[in-house]
Amino acid sequence: MRRRLIALAAWAAALAAACPRPARAVSSATINVEVIVSANLSVEIDNLPTSSAPVNWSAANPNQAFASVSSATLRNNSGAVTEIWSLSTDTNTENVSTAGGSSWTIVGSTIAVGPDQAALQAVIGSSNTAASGCPSAAAPDWNASYAPPLTPDLQQYTSSSFADPSLNANGAPGPDNALNQIYAGSERALCWRAIMPSSTSTTDTQVLPVVVTAALPP
Repeated sequence: MRRRLIALAAWAAALAAACPRPARAVSSATINVEVIVSANLSVEIDNLPTSSAPVNWSAANPNQAFASVSSATLRNNSGAVTEIWSLSTDTNTENVSTAGGSSWTIVGSTIAVGPDQAALQAVIGSSNTAASGCPSAAAPDWNASYAPPLTPDLQQYTSSSFADPSLNANGAPGPDNALNQIYAGSERALCWRAIMPSSTSTTDTQVLPVVVTAALPP
């Protein structure tokens, strides 16, 4: 009798393993918290959307190079948005005088700047760069790969492009992370160099714009 009971128990266990009980029915509900971001892309220079840096050039000194003495301050002033920055310029200088004459072409080379042409470059340093810490017009920084001539095409600011390793006072000159992003509130120092024409057909004041464009990360 005892053997029969053991056999029945084993059979019952095997049957239970072969035919498991059906899972209990469940029910769930979800609430999706949709965060609507009320913030816009924004970058400013010296706390302004537009800043000016005048220089005085005598055409008696062809192809003279000028460099910023004081750095400008770039800032992601969006309030909350992580950005990427790109630098560019226009095809031509802007003629702001009323005496007539033509504007200069902004060329993508600093080696051969001809008549009625100009070239423009920029480098970026840490936010702690001294106010008078920009590279001089003859500094080797401007011949480095991280200081390409500006063109109308957007060129992204990265740890290897525009970031000047010599401008690393108490901080890296590159973006805030390895994805080349700039966090809200982050600041950087901006320096520039401009090369004048070999000859000019106008004596009107010309503007060479260094344009910093903010965009959302890809």
